[in-house]
Amino acid sequence: MEIEAVFREWNDATGRGDLAAVLEQFDQSENIMLVGSDKGEVFKGRQQIEGWLKTLFENNRFTWSVEQMQADRYEPDSAWIFIDGTMRISDVNGKARGETPYRITGALVRRGSRWKWRMWSGAIPAGE
Repeated sequence: MEIEAVFREWNDATGRGDLAAVLEQFDQSENIMLVGSDKGEVFKGRQQIEGWLKTLFENNRFTWSVEQMQADRYEPDSAWIFIDGTMRISDVNGKARGETPYRITGALVRRGSRWKWRMWSGAIPAGE
């Protein structure tokens, strides 16, 4: 399904620390949102999201292995996605720094032929 392909592109871009490629995956609206798993990691709008990701990518790379992925289109141009798996963190040279169970949920909108993140939210499941 083409919605799941958005996550595969995300995974590739965050694994390379490619800020431009990650930002390209978000809708152009200033109402986009990214919520990380740590307290205070709530960013709205392109400028806030770009600033936070730029800081993250200075020293880190992120990839996810997927145990479960579900997605659904609920209008012709709207969809949601849920991913349950493991997040792996490495340094810019690929040296592993750690891993943790991780869940991603998101809302997407179709712009032309591409699906774009309108909201991306990550969480470490309670008890993990």
